[in-house]
Amino acid sequence: MSAERAIRWKGTYHLNVVRRPDELSNKNTNQSLLILEYIDETWKTGPRILPQEPYERAIIHFWANYFVQHLLPSTAKLWKSTGEEQEKAQEEVLEKIRFVEEGIPEIQGNELGLLQILLVTTFGSHKAYEDVLGVKILVRENTPLLYLCVTSLNDLPAVKEICPPHDKLVSLLKIYWQIALESTTD
Repeated sequence: MSAERAIRWKGTYHLNVVRRPDELSNKNTNQSLLILEYIDETWKTGPRILPQEPYERAIIHFWANYFVQHLLPSTAKLWKSTGEEQEKAQEEVLEKIRFVEEGIPEIQGNELGLLQILLVTTFGSHKAYEDVLGVKILVRENTPLLYLCVTSLNDLPAVKEICPPHDKLVSLLKIYWQIALESTTD
């Protein structure tokens, strides 16, 4: 989903980046962060996903890796648990969200960069997550900057055109949650 959003944001359509061989190793590129960086470096036109300045780029890479290595696995635990386990998973997610809120560089919700793409992909559907899981993961009072950023990002045309309607998403997430729960009992 992140790669698709980035492709649309860059103005490039109908390209399956996942199946396109990497020029260096002739292997398929299948990791979102690599795909996003590839998109940004290959298509110089359109908005930039990563900053040009090396220090700023390194900071963005740090936070992007934090999302992928720490926040996403914690969020996945919410989908694979119920009851007390889910409460523990929720607290873990909230702790990591607070860390992001305190440390992430100033980000705006009026354009899509790498962090914004990760934010909207991870938390853009937080209201649907709440409806399905019954837990709040993004609350204005606890993390006002991230909440405002995600809300602003959800209003961007590039994001709106890709996101399914709320009720359809809730239906899909209920199915996903059931499958995730069944896979943990096997």
